[in-house]
Amino acid sequence: PATASSSAVANGSEVGMVSQVSSRLAAGASPDRRSTGPAHIPVTVDSVGQIGAWVSLAVDGTGRLHASYFDQLNYDLKYATCGEARTTATNWTATIADADAGSGRYSTSLAIEGNGRLHVAYFDFTNVVGKYATCAAACTTSANWTAVPLETTPNMGEYASLVVAGDGRLHLTYSDGVAGDLTYATCASSCTVASSWTRWRPTRSGSSACTPRSSWTATAACA
Repeated sequence: PATASSSAVANGSEVGMVSQVSSRLAAGASPDRRSTGPAHIPVTVDSVGQIGAWVSLAVDGTGRLHASYFDQLNYDLKYATCGEARTTATNWTATIADADAGSGRYSTSLAIEGNGRLHVAYFDFTNVVGKYATCAAACTTSANWTAVPLETTPNMGEYASLVVAGDGRLHLTYSDGVAGDLTYATCASSCTVASSWTRWRPTRSGSSACTPRSSWTATAACA
């Protein structure tokens, strides 16, 4: 099965491996023969079920690769990681990060904090709300992941994009499927508590003071 979408955060020499791994989460993908750079060595990271949709891939400070993606057969959010010899399939370890049915469909976005904590924003297709999951250590053990809904209104949270700032603050954008708008959310701490997130909706008019869901303009940045 082909990957529906992918994203990567990488530095220098990691970029080629990042793009290859994100396209090989499921068996059957073909190498990209258009590449003019160094030869790519494809590797199957996870082949249990229909795997590999809505991939997000990031590299931590030690060079370890981390991926979040959707299991289309079992309807789970999954996570895979590998530290060394990444072209050897057996060196990859995969686990379920959220087993709630439909978790990860229509988007996953993975970001890594400086201390190594993992953060994933994604859409729960069954409950039709955006969700957030995090893990501090031993993240190949499913029980170490904590997942919470970020929204209670249906159809809020698709197409998520998540980043971590240098101070550890999370910044997230996603679709408001009700109003047809973009929503921005941010959280500084205790982010597994939904009320810790503050949300804004960019609009076509208003100030640049970044008050919740009212003040962004279509072209203005929010400081």
